[in-house]
Amino acid sequence: MELCLVIPAWLLWLLLRKGRQASGYDSQWQPDEEPAHLLQLLYFLFIGSHYIKGKSSSRRCGHCLSYLATWLKKFIRTKCKPVARGRRGHYLYYTAKELKKVGIRFMSSQTSALTDVKFKSSFFYGTLKLPSITIDESTRSMLFNLVAYETSAALNPLWVTSYICFMNSLIDDADDVKELRSKGIIINFHGPDQQVADLFNHMGSFLEPDTSVYNDVKREINEQCESIVKKLVAQWHQTYFQSPWAFIAVAAAAVGLALTATQTYYAMHPRDPSKKN
Repeated sequence: MELCLVIPAWLLWLLLRKGRQASGYDSQWQPDEEPAHLLQLLYFLFIGSHYIKGKSSSRRCGHCLSYLATWLKKFIRTKCKPVARGRRGHYLYYTAKELKKVGIRFMSSQTSALTDVKFKSSFFYGTLKLPSITIDESTRSMLFNLVAYETSAALNPLWVTSYICFMNSLIDDADDVKELRSKGIIINFHGPDQQVADLFNHMGSFLEPDTSVYNDVKREINEQCESIVKKLVAQWHQTYFQSPWAFIAVAAAAVGLALTATQTYYAMHPRDPSKKN
């Protein structure tokens, strides 16, 4: 900890910015204000200072450890009960497996900012873009420290808290993690996929998301999942177009059906030879 007090803030910012560029973060990112401490700097790297609105200046909140202590006291005193999975706010939450079944695909966003969550719908399928995140032994403590910071600093909206809850809704077991990992959204250095699922389930079970965060994304996902036509199209596509052999079988059946219909028509309506000329 003494080392953090000796190193100038501008040098820490420069080092972390270099690391940000090397890890694929937006190289054009510039803070709107000079970070007051290392935890605020880390928060800016994940969110971007232009997305943050606080009730008061975070410079008056004290040392970064006070955020964690304040949050832990609040957590222990209120004895929070786990938030039930399912409906939060006005929208239902679906796991990655469930979204895949209704034709929603996953893609990694171009940035690693937690604000870069987008959904695009089309007639045949939908695409949910999520920022990539590296999961290792330090992820839990890092995210909880960021939650403590944005809670104690009265930031609005609560991006990190809502991101954890959103990931918790997408992940129920190892299969969900596998789906997100296969798309480059989760980079797993933590262990088996089930450990990553347990990590998000544990963190998200004691947090309540900001209903304004990802609101449009959640609404569009619900519209996609509740559309009967899109469900049928997705099921039909997954049944007959998941493999080239299935597509060939469907095409052959369609050609055979067309030939049979043509043959039946001419059998029922034979041509009259007298009308040839």
